[in-house]
Amino acid sequence: MPDRRTTDAQAALDQATGPTPRDLAQALATHRGGNTAGLWTTPPPATPTPPAPVQFDADTEAVLARAAALHADHVGTEHLLAALVHSTHPDVVTWLAEQGATAEAVDQLLANLNGGLGVESLPGEPLVSGAPAGKKPRSLSPAWTIAITVVVVIVVFVLCVWGP
Repeated sequence: MPDRRTTDAQAALDQATGPTPRDLAQALATHRGGNTAGLWTTPPPATPTPPAPVQFDADTEAVLARAAALHADHVGTEHLLAALVHSTHPDVVTWLAEQGATAEAVDQLLANLNGGLGVESLPGEPLVSGAPAGKKPRSLSPAWTIAITVVVVIVVFVLCVWGP
């Protein structure tokens, strides 16, 4: 699974200071990057930098497995958070909700992303959208797309018929 984790998901995992699901939740809340950046309603918790990579316990490994099962192509911060808010750890679910990461908010985020990477990227791959982290890429409305297409067709037609 590590090669399927987005860079933001891996960065959050690297910030975990302990082996439990609560430690993973705090790491996500501290990271504040990627697709989940807009969910948090409280300041990030102060956590020490982990001295070395943490070996997660069985409960956390189960959360990571559930996150991987949520999406076949990649595991982003949104999948880690979804696995946590739907976990069997009521203390973690309650703490996340107090931080603004409710099950409803995470489910809505997953629906909005519709399986895409959002602002996250896989290791070694550039951002598909080219948008900076934390910002949604802008797209033209269908009306503008049609209008621009019509203008381009007219210009090409005029140049082909009457020359430059």
